[in-house]
Amino acid sequence: MDRQFATTLARGIQILRCFRPTDYWLTNKEISLRTRLPRPTVSRLTYTLVQLDCLNYDTQAGKYALGTGVLSMAYPMLAPMRIRQVSRPFMKALADAVNASVSMGVRNHLTIVHVETCRSAGGEATLPDIGLITPLALSAVGRAYLAVCPERERESLFNQLKVAQPEIWEAQTAQLHQQFQHYRQTGFSSSYGEVRKDVNAVGVAFQEPISGKVFSFCLSAPASLYSRERFEHELGLRLVRMVQDVVARI
Repeated sequence: MDRQFATTLARGIQILRCFRPTDYWLTNKEISLRTRLPRPTVSRLTYTLVQLDCLNYDTQAGKYALGTGVLSMAYPMLAPMRIRQVSRPFMKALADAVNASVSMGVRNHLTIVHVETCRSAGGEATLPDIGLITPLALSAVGRAYLAVCPERERESLFNQLKVAQPEIWEAQTAQLHQQFQHYRQTGFSSSYGEVRKDVNAVGVAFQEPISGKVFSFCLSAPASLYSRERFEHELGLRLVRMVQDVVARI
């Protein structure tokens, strides 16, 4: 057991992470079921998180929602990320040109967190938005990250996937290796209806030379709007050129 590990802090963060966009309010019982923490522990932690403005509490419903304290913690991380400001006009121009959404993300454990998103003004809005989390192994943006990140990091992530998500790992192993070959040949990865059945996407990543940090971009659109063939022969290549323009500007 790691004596430096603060279990109480980890449990508090675990509670904050259990909220989803589709269910804004949760009871202590629902939080307990999701986190597998005892109800008394959840009650103490939710009370503390309310005092810190990290949770809001509805006294009539007896339910909790994420508070503004969580949002305020994100800004100091996002503000100095200069690549967001550099990338935004390129992302917006591409989104408008192809009537789609273009996003940028960074890795968090076994997911990609979107830190910038641009949508076309007149197109159908797909899910990508700042703060959205997508699975590393299933998404185009995650597969692009895996294709570009250092080999040692990739091997570590594969081992984590095997342990934490054995079903996904077993189902996706062959697909991931195909995606790596596809990325080497075309410069982009893809995901067709694997995260959302009605959304297709392509992804491109690059490693910043100074920090070594990998940033991953994706272009997504409703499957009804663009076929796989359009993604493979047009949209993927346009995203590759956009990322090249971003890298040149940096």
